[in-house]
Amino acid sequence: MVDLFGEPLVEKDEEQDNFESLSDEPLDLPANQSLKPNQNKVDIVGHEKTQTELLNAYQEKRFPHGILLTGPEGIGKATLALQLACYLLAREEEREEGMRTALDSQATRQIHNGAHPDFFIAQPPFDDAKGVRKNALDAETIRKIAPFLRLRPSHKGGWRVVIVDGAHTMTNAAQNSLLKILEEPPAHAVLILISKTTGHLLPTIKSRVQHFAMTALTHKEMTKLLPQLTSDIEDMDSILSLSDGSPGKALDLMENGGLKILNEILESFEGWPKLETLKIHRFSDSLSRYDGATDKFGLFKDQFLWLIRQGIRHKATARKQAYPEVLSDFTSVKAFFEKFDMHELTNIHDRIKSILDMTQHQSLDKKNAILQSYNILKTGAR
Repeated sequence: MVDLFGEPLVEKDEEQDNFESLSDEPLDLPANQSLKPNQNKVDIVGHEKTQTELLNAYQEKRFPHGILLTGPEGIGKATLALQLACYLLAREEEREEGMRTALDSQATRQIHNGAHPDFFIAQPPFDDAKGVRKNALDAETIRKIAPFLRLRPSHKGGWRVVIVDGAHTMTNAAQNSLLKILEEPPAHAVLILISKTTGHLLPTIKSRVQHFAMTALTHKEMTKLLPQLTSDIEDMDSILSLSDGSPGKALDLMENGGLKILNEILESFEGWPKLETLKIHRFSDSLSRYDGATDKFGLFKDQFLWLIRQGIRHKATARKQAYPEVLSDFTSVKAFFEKFDMHELTNIHDRIKSILDMTQHQSLDKKNAILQSYNILKTGAR
């Protein structure tokens, strides 16, 4: 007897041990990209519409085989995907009201420990030499999904769940491999794609999945969520302002020194348009050194671009939107904003973003990119 891939249908006990190792690590997402769901044991906050639609589809027996979750970094896409996986793989008595599962249930514990036999994560492979995940999700990783789905679920009537994390980074070969699965998905199997946007995905993939566009959390939702994630919040107002409705960014700010980096950026504007070259060189050196734990360059990029966007927003609302409180004592920053109109500030933002993104994605000289960014501040978008 063969399955939809034309391969013999494998009984669980024949090959299960070969595939348990494929999901032997928790869903550990790169810094500045998203929450680490294995550490997030609180109820998900926000995204009620998406949760309701998914739950209704399940209860009405019209659950899609392919799901695409998109939205800004760190807003809870991976957390929602993990919550859905727990719900699908839990036994009926372990499910709670809504799309929730008891935290002490066997399915939840196995998934959070990366040990559930019916759960698999495909994500960019880890680069042992650099100590970080690679920028692309390759075809070799995606090809592991099909044999995993050929196995029978561990219990009768159960599901097989695959999360494709960083779907927007898939190579063309990887997308074509995934497409073959989506064209003829096995019964009781679901693929959950997590992506920043839909732009990098093949139209044929997008046509075969149900798309749920997720948005940043509201101020009220963030205020409710953050105290559940950490008890150590030194400056709630600044965190809320800087995180742009992203719990993931908020955690980076609190745990990895993001506020300190922002303060150094603000101080570096002192005397603009004349900037202290030696001070900026020292700052660039500190941001360029990799300490094995914190992506300082990524935090710099986020805070630097966030700062310029505050000037754009101020101009876009005809100066009706006040600057965030964190900028109140930095007159040189405001002088920089006043020098340019909204169009010029947007050009400055986009030019700097292009340099910093390219540097981050292609592992270029970080110090050089930071110095280029400051040079653009001095000369404008010219």
